[in-house]
Amino acid sequence: LTELGYQVSKDLLLNPEDAVGAVPKLDEAAQALLNRDMNNDSTIDHADLHAWVPSFDKDALRFDYDTRIHPIVLKIYNADDIYEDAQNLIYPSIPPVADAGDDIYIDFGESVTLDGSKSYDSDGYIVKYLWQKWDGTYCSGTTPTCSIEKLAAGHHLFDLIVTDDQGAVNSDSVWVHVDGNAYAIGTFNTPDNARKVTLSADGTIAYVADSSSGLQIINITDPSSPSLIGSYHTSGSALDVVLSADGTLAYVADYTSGLQILDISDPTSPSLVGTYDTSGMALTVALSEDESVAYVADHWGGLQIIDISTPSSPLIIGNYAISGYARDVSISVDGNIAYVADEDNGLQIIDISNPSSPSLIGNDDTLGTALSVVLSADGTIAYVADGTNILQLFDISDPSSPLLIESYNMFYNAYNVTLTANDTIAYVANGRSGFQILDINDPSSLLKIGRYNTSGSAWDIVLSTDGTIAYVADGSSGLQILDISAFAR
Repeated sequence: LTELGYQVSKDLLLNPEDAVGAVPKLDEAAQALLNRDMNNDSTIDHADLHAWVPSFDKDALRFDYDTRIHPIVLKIYNADDIYEDAQNLIYPSIPPVADAGDDIYIDFGESVTLDGSKSYDSDGYIVKYLWQKWDGTYCSGTTPTCSIEKLAAGHHLFDLIVTDDQGAVNSDSVWVHVDGNAYAIGTFNTPDNARKVTLSADGTIAYVADSSSGLQIINITDPSSPSLIGSYHTSGSALDVVLSADGTLAYVADYTSGLQILDISDPTSPSLVGTYDTSGMALTVALSEDESVAYVADHWGGLQIIDISTPSSPLIIGNYAISGYARDVSISVDGNIAYVADEDNGLQIIDISNPSSPSLIGNDDTLGTALSVVLSADGTIAYVADGTNILQLFDISDPSSPLLIESYNMFYNAYNVTLTANDTIAYVANGRSGFQILDINDPSSLLKIGRYNTSGSAWDIVLSTDGTIAYVADGSSGLQILDISAFAR
């Protein structure tokens, strides 16, 4: 067998076109071993294999035939190999070759057909084509093509997985680039400088923190024709506003006048319920889940923790004097941790499980000037708008040791970040440069998928429930309303 196998191997390497003829020769070689009485005991059995020791040990031969690589494996067995393996020459399955085609470029609204027809299997045939991306399977079956009617604007990576008749698999990927745009559908020019915006639960009213003109209340039932329905002139400068869950109270970060609490049960006639004059300058406010505590980013006053269980008589219950200037605050899902954007000192992470005695857990000095912070839905990632051109992402699964995931250069100042409900898209307010739209499916590799340059200075963005409309607090240009349906996922 050794000599015959060697000769066949040599001929095969020198004359690859004789591959078909080589198979019977190799089979003959195997049968020669299996049918030979090696120990001369007049029987052919296991002992004959163990009595034979080869003088040549060549494990595998490969040859180039018809432009494809076909392996033929000739196994030479020694006394330690088992009898069953020696009875066959082994011809292993060659994996199929997946070919998802070239990258595709389309406009939003166009359909696309993914084409895997250039995939092939050299020693059989493909029995299954599976097209998928991060959000699920799009096509699966014996057809190599996959037609998709509509994709959101952005960059979509599709994986093609092919399976051959022997169960071997292979994969390839293709990018589909969808070009889309946001466009203006409505605007409302507020009296002063629109800094923050939030929506009623039913999405019909926008509440705008409008600096020196206080709180502006705008009917957005028809986004193309917003109209003023009420306002309240606060004593300071309204820079942020959040609503109670039932929509009857508005909590306003009112700069030099601290926290203002307004009754908005009748949006046409808001009224002051209570106030707490913080020690610094109230810039933003966040509420505990049960709405009994307000957390105020109070600039040089640090983090102010205020009991609002009785809205008419808010009381200070704790504060944390951070090292810089508190610009923004977000609260963890369990309500035990506050994440504070601390300007030049970056991200500060504070234990607030005991509101009367907050303490530092961890921090990270960001590259720029931390102006705002927002958390992913699962609370494991903090997105920090880091002022001069940068959006930074931190893994906060261990709050005591935040880890930088990504530092994305915006080329424009980053003031605020708004995430879609499913954490797939980030809208970043860039001041006088409008806002940018980023694909954040892979937090370690952000992709820019769109941009819109508003007429004013974009400070804040809030989205409609279905993610098709953006409401932008646009500084001197008031409230800008844009159709972003091309990016909705």
